Amino acid sequence: MSKMDQVRAEMMAAMKQKDKPRKDALSLLLAALKNKAIDKRGELTEQEENEIVLHEMKQARETLESAPASRQDIIDECNTRLAVYSEFAPQQMDEVQIGALLEEVLAELGLEAPGKQDKGRIMKLLMPRVKGRADGGMVNRLVQQRLQPRHQEGGTDRVGRAFPVNPGGRAGDGTIGLLRVQNVPDN
Repeated sequence: MSKMDQVRAEMMAAMKQKDKPRKDALSLLLAALKNKAIDKRGELTEQEENEIVLHEMKQARETLESAPASRQDIIDECNTRLAVYSEFAPQQMDEVQIGALLEEVLAELGLEAPGKQDKGRIMKLLMPRVKGRADGGMVNRLVQQRLQPRHQEGGTDRVGRAFPVNPGGRAGDGTIGLLRVQNVPDN
């Protein structure tokens, strides 16, 4: 049974129970699923249906966040929509599962201590594996935590301000050359 059929059956049950808020939320979800099927000119795959449900949940969350506190009707409607949509959403991965996938990706890439320069390669392999099953922000945060900061050489001037050192730098090549601080007498 496709999600569209499940939503339709739940909507009929909500109509029989005269549960208007639930029926309205299901109606919006059904409309989104139908519109995507019409755009595609065919049946939706399970992954496409899940993407639509997650997209509708994201829209409801954004509406909830932007709603003024004085508009309790909008807040209630968004909370109802989120509760109903979560019944049809795919189970989301937790941090432990994402961490395990991240370690697999790092092993595939042969990275033991990845740096910030490796983030693009890591995300390129990791995101397709978690698509639709994990929040992108959480994935990004976990990858960021796993990255090792690169040791940066540098120094300080006599006032204590830090500066980078690149001994091979030449003027005009876009790098910073070796900065020298001379002892200047205090006036």
